Amino acid sequence: MATIIEAGVPEFIKIIYIHKQNESGSLLNFQNFLNQTILTNYALISSLFLNSLHFTGRPASR
Repeated sequence: MATIIEAGVPEFIKIIYIHKQNESGSLLNFQNFLNQTILTNYALISSLFLNSLHFTGRPASR
């Protein structure tokens, strides 16, 4: 079955997660968890950067 998982605060980043269960199911689940975590961190950091740029006119890192 295919479920759609939202990754983080912005709703424009979505992951299509195909659940495949076989002899290495736990390894696949762990890799999917890593991919979801990386994309979530990227979505959060990019949204914070773009929001700071929008509200203040300059990036928050400067």
